[in-house]
Amino acid sequence: MRGRETVLVVIASTLLLGLSSYAKSLSDLTDQDHAAISAYLVELQAIQTSDPIVDPEAPELQSRVKMPDRTKRTWPAYPPSLRRRQLQGRNILAGVVERDGKTSHIKVVVAASDPLFDQASIAWAANLHYAGPLLLDGKPVRAYMYWLTTFEIQK
Repeated sequence: MRGRETVLVVIASTLLLGLSSYAKSLSDLTDQDHAAISAYLVELQAIQTSDPIVDPEAPELQSRVKMPDRTKRTWPAYPPSLRRRQLQGRNILAGVVERDGKTSHIKVVVAASDPLFDQASIAWAANLHYAGPLLLDGKPVRAYMYWLTTFEIQK
C-alpha cells in the first residue's frame, strides 16, 4: 500500500509561535539551523545597504511589525522520483519579501538529503506572493523570511 505524501511548510517567524502547529516544527530547528539562517541575513544586509532588509524577529521590532498574508496557499511539489522511492527530506530556505509582496533572493540555507527536494522548494518559494509587504510602524519594508520545508510520506 502506497503512503500518502505530504509537504509541510512552516513560514518561520517567532511572530507565528502562538500557533501550535508552527511552534512544534520551529522547535525542531537546531543551533546549526539558526546559525545558517542568521548567516544569510547578515550576508544579505551587507550587500543590500541602500535598501535595507528588516529582520522581523529582532526583539526590538516584534511589537511593531505586521506580517503579510500569502495571497494563495500553495505547497512545493513532491518530486515524483523521490516519492516513488519513498524518500523524505527537510530543508530551510530564506529570502526577502519585497514591498510588492513578491519573494526574492531565495536561497537554501540548510540543504535536504537530496537536491531534488531543494530544487522543488526553490521553485515553490520563487513563486510565492504575499498580499503585500511586511509593515513596520505602518510603513512597507523589505523583510527577511525563512521557510522550513518538510517532505514526508505518511503510512
